[in-house]
Amino acid sequence: MLTVSANSHDPFGVLKTTAEVLRKAKYVNLDPSKIKSMSALVEKKLLGGINENEYSLGLTGNLQNDTQLLAIEDAVNFCFWAKKGEEKWTVEWPKGKVVSGGWFGLVAVFERAMAENVPILDSKYLSQLTLDDVSTIFRSANRSEIPLINERLKNLIEIGKVLTNRFDGQFTNLVEEANFDAVKMVELVYNNIPSFRDVAEYDGHQVFFLKRAQILANDLSYVSRKLRIKNLDRLTAFADYKIPQILRHFGVLNYNSDLAKTVDHYQLIPALSSQEVEIRAATIWGVDLIKQNLGRYTSSQIDNAIWLISQDQSSINQPYHRTYSIFY
Repeated sequence: MLTVSANSHDPFGVLKTTAEVLRKAKYVNLDPSKIKSMSALVEKKLLGGINENEYSLGLTGNLQNDTQLLAIEDAVNFCFWAKKGEEKWTVEWPKGKVVSGGWFGLVAVFERAMAENVPILDSKYLSQLTLDDVSTIFRSANRSEIPLINERLKNLIEIGKVLTNRFDGQFTNLVEEANFDAVKMVELVYNNIPSFRDVAEYDGHQVFFLKRAQILANDLSYVSRKLRIKNLDRLTAFADYKIPQILRHFGVLNYNSDLAKTVDHYQLIPALSSQEVEIRAATIWGVDLIKQNLGRYTSSQIDNAIWLISQDQSSINQPYHRTYSIFY
């Protein structure tokens, strides 16, 4: 079922290495019988159309600035969840509009920073950020601080230095060097910016996910018709915590009793643990099996549809897993 054929699009080894995880998995399994019904739900969402407004990228209309903005946002696009019983980090922007964390909160943070004339798109400014700077940029509308703020500081300094020293301060130069090719873009990102190097180990072997590097390439395809990103069909799903939650809700993905208890009781799962790697591996293949069933969408399109479905949690009675990670 999980065989990667010779003509499969798997330039980074994500499908191959995650398939090996699932062949040995102890905590997670996939139910192929649920793929058809899940595919119908995904296709309904896709046929309804997904545009930039729904995805909410906060674009400005300036091609170079928007490319820079997405690269910087995706450098800190991770870990927005709150512990059970605690409020999520929230952002108020514009005044009177409170956004509850997550990607939409991240977009609001950068919109607010630019409105306040913070040179957030200047790579040299980023390379010299302080904790006080970042605390101000990510300031909350409630008492909850954004998780992993020190890691966000490190990532912003890192991308600022890399853009300054390697790409003349502009992410558009990386895009052009990649010749607008999603595969080459992902390779340039994870080879030059270590915080995007989303690779785990399982049973002594490397497992590739590359979530933020791949989602950055995909996000850029929404910027402008002038940015015609090639080979988006070679990207896999973006293994995070919302996608496996929805796949589990609809029965595509199942946890054994121990893992189900851990997740359902909001207990922390360590990053890079066998449980976490298995959840993410199953996410990759759950989406890929839906892709194979539908036959006319990319993994990233399917992933986006599931992520948008996940934004309505009113009917979801099982929580997503809790892991502190800079990769999602």
